[in-house]
Order: sequence, then C-alpha cells, then structure tokens
Amino acid sequence: MIKELVLSDSFEDMKGELGPSNLSKMMDFFVPVVSAEKEIALVARSIKTTGKLLLLQGDPGVGKSTFIQSLKWRNHIPINEIVNIDMSQFVESKLTNLLKALNEKCRNMDVTPKKNGVLLFVVDYLESLTDETPENKKAFFRSLNGLLRTKPVMIIWPITEQTDVEDMISYSSAVSGTLFYRNKEVINFKGPEIENFPTILKNTISVLNTGYTYTDFQLTDADFDNILNRLINKSDVFTLRDYIFELRDVWMDRTGKVNSILSSIPKPTEIWFVFGMPEAEELVTPFIRKSKNHDDSWDAYHAKLDEYIHDNQRAAYWNPTRLQIAISGSFKAKLFHLPTHTLVSTLAAYGQKYNLDAKINWLNIGIDKNWLKTSTAKSFLSNPSIVRYLENKPIQFGVTRSGPAKRAIEKGRIAYLEINALASKYNPQRDGSDKPFNKTISDALKDIFPQYSIDAETTHPWLPNIIPDIKLETDEKIICIEFHYTKRNVPSAIASYVLDKLDNYMRQLEGMYPKLLK
Repeated sequence: MIKELVLSDSFEDMKGELGPSNLSKMMDFFVPVVSAEKEIALVARSIKTTGKLLLLQGDPGVGKSTFIQSLKWRNHIPINEIVNIDMSQFVESKLTNLLKALNEKCRNMDVTPKKNGVLLFVVDYLESLTDETPENKKAFFRSLNGLLRTKPVMIIWPITEQTDVEDMISYSSAVSGTLFYRNKEVINFKGPEIENFPTILKNTISVLNTGYTYTDFQLTDADFDNILNRLINKSDVFTLRDYIFELRDVWMDRTGKVNSILSSIPKPTEIWFVFGMPEAEELVTPFIRKSKNHDDSWDAYHAKLDEYIHDNQRAAYWNPTRLQIAISGSFKAKLFHLPTHTLVSTLAAYGQKYNLDAKINWLNIGIDKNWLKTSTAKSFLSNPSIVRYLENKPIQFGVTRSGPAKRAIEKGRIAYLEINALASKYNPQRDGSDKPFNKTISDALKDIFPQYSIDAETTHPWLPNIIPDIKLETDEKIICIEFHYTKRNVPSAIASYVLDKLDNYMRQLEGMYPKLLK
C-alpha cells in the first residue's frame, strides 16, 4: 500500500504531530514574514516601563499561530519568552478570565525587560468579542490599561475579522490612548508570499514524515506548481491552508488510483536496475536515494531521472506524474551498482554451464586465476549493495576511490569489455548473447539465496509481455532484476536504460489499467 501522507493544516495538528519537545523543527519549513517581524520588533523595543498591546489580524489559515511560534527562534526580535494563554478552556466571562490570567502570570513571573527582550503574552482562541457586552469590553480595556501601565510586557492578540479589530480599538481608545504603540495598533498579517508555498509544503512534508520526501507520496514538482497556478487563476485571495487542502486532494486522488490497482494484483513488483561497468558506482549514486530507512534505500531518485524526460523524444510519453507512479507507485524502482570484479568473477566461476569459458578466455584478459573459483565469486558477492540489501544488512553509501576494491575493479576492466562485446549483440527477440550472463548470475544468486524462487529469462506472472533478466520472488513481492552491460560511462546511459525499461513496464500496466492514463 502507498505510504500515508501526514500533512497538518492547522497549528494544533502540527503540534500534535511534532510533540511539545520538537516544535523547533518548524523552523525547517518556516519562511519568515519580515515585514511583520519588523513591526513586532519595533513595538517590543519601545517597551521600557509600561507594556503594549498589539493586534495581529489575518484570515484563518494564513499562518498566524505558526508565525507567532516562530518568534521564539528569531533571535533578532527582542522577545525573551513567549507565554500562551489558552482561552478555549473558558466558556463564559472570557474577558474576565483573560484579565485574571494576565494578572496571575504577571505576579508569578519576572516581567522586567531583559537584554534579549521583553516577556510576550499571546492570547489564543479569543478572536472575537461579539459575545461580550459593551460594559464588559469597556471594563476589560480599562483594567488592562491599568495592568500595562505597571507591567512592561507585550501582548499579541490574534484576530480574524476586521470588524473585531475596529471594535477592540474603539473600546480601548475610549478608556486610554496608551494601550498601543502609536500608529501600530494592528498588523495586517497576510502570511508568507504565495511563491514560497511550494517550498514550505515540500519542507513540511519532510519534517512531518521523517525519512521521506514529497516524491515518496506520489507528488512531483509539477504538482506543487500546478496547484499554485490553479489557485491564482481561481481567486486573488487564498491561504496556505487552501494550498494544503488542494495538495492533499491531489495526493488522495492519485494514490487512490494506484492503491486500487495494487489491491487487485497478486504481489507488488519491484524493478531493480543493476550496472556493472567500472564507473558504475559514481554513475549510479546520483540516481538513488541514500535513505536510512532500509526499505527505501537505493530507490530511484525522481528529480534526477526527471531531468532526462524534457526537451527530447521521451517527453511524448513521460511526464513527472507518470515517472513518479513508475518508480514508487504501481512499481518500485531501485538502482544498484555491481562491482566489476564481482560481475566478472561470478560469470567466470558459474558460467561453464552456459559455455561462457568458450566465449571468453578469462585467463588471457588479466584476471586472477582464483576468480574462476565459486568460493571467490561468493566471497565477492558477500559485499555488493544488492546482496546486502537482500540480506537486510546495513549498507554504506560512498564511492570506492582507492584500496584493494578499486584495484580489483580496474583488474576486471578488460574482461568487462569482453562481456560488453557479447552483450551488445542482443536483439529484440531476446535470443542475444546476454542470456547466458543472466542465467549465470541467476545460478549464483540461487546459491546464495536458496530460500527465494529465482529464474532467468522467464515471463512475469501477471505482466505477460515482460521478461526480466532475472525474476526473484519472495513471499511478499516480485523483484525484476534488469542488468545493463553497457560500456558507456556517462549519466545519460543510466537514465536512458532505466527510463526505456520503465516505459515497457508502464505500457503493460496502462494497457491493463487504463485509469492510470487519466
């Protein structure tokens, strides 16, 4: 099944997902609203012996609560501590209870301005005074004025409606002209600039879904841009919360289609692409995810492959969404590198059954005699990423730059060129000379993993026109292993092979499930 996307649309849900001790992670996706910060800083710096009230007016969903929370970590703003006063706990006499809470906290806390700023109180969940009588409002602001004359604290009061702002300013002005900093009674808060919405949401997904990025949830860069453009064309006014709703709808629609397909097939299919040229490690690494999560390590990296589907003939049948479905939706794609000496030794040691020794004179092309032993081949096969992955062992990411392993790779270079020369005779009818290679590697894998069903050159069980090089089947999934014996040592060789093979798989699937084309 597709991973469940966690994407909170309210500050309260965000706090619940992160937990009280991890709220600072919000700074990983927060984008500063500098204009509002400057006004708050101006009011805060003015507080010496008397306090000030500041109204923060903005539509629901623009990010008022997240913005206020962020002030804790914005060191240039002269606020030393933020105390939230939760008014949702009071059903009646809210103004009376607010005044009581402010007085109590001022008695029990040090309200003296510090070098790093003043004490800030935030009034939460009291964005309208429509339920209060005129007498209560007037009495409240008179008492609040008295409090702030002797307590040098700052109060930020988030408000939604402009009418409530006007109402509060009117009642406060009737009793005092000193509650507010002159001409800074209210900040009209619009939230971050809309062009930052995609970046905010991408980073938010990474923070709330630890170890994953938006591409793991069938979302692409184009989705974020398309949603933003659609909202701009629909209305001049929309909020970050509106953007979240739209993005979640896209995710639900897309994953619903994919999940309906996955639930109707016997076993999920993974497609593993394996490259064995001497430069394979450095060429493959940019195309994979280096995830700490074992299941997701070596996954195809959408953004890198996406670079190769634009401004060429692939654009006719590839788009970012189709690619995302291909690599982490209907299928799951991984890329591995097999060290050249491991590939050569495996073919030399296990290939006699398929007459590989008659086609390649192994000892005349520079390899060590012991490479022809199955014990040596099995020893080499104990370290490659693909084998360690199947064994559920920890995998170290990094490029082999020197040492015995690098020398062994170079020693196998000439032998690899011979392998390439035979494999290049491959033809579309699949009677080319890469078959013996695939069958040989299949035998070696059977020797290492007798618990799995492993076959070479056999038809996929539910994709009748797909014949992978090697099919490895576990209780949970079918793994189609596709080897590429190219000698082209450029990134485009990796991308072209992966995209062309994936297209074959996707065309089969789209023929069976036309809804994927919509």
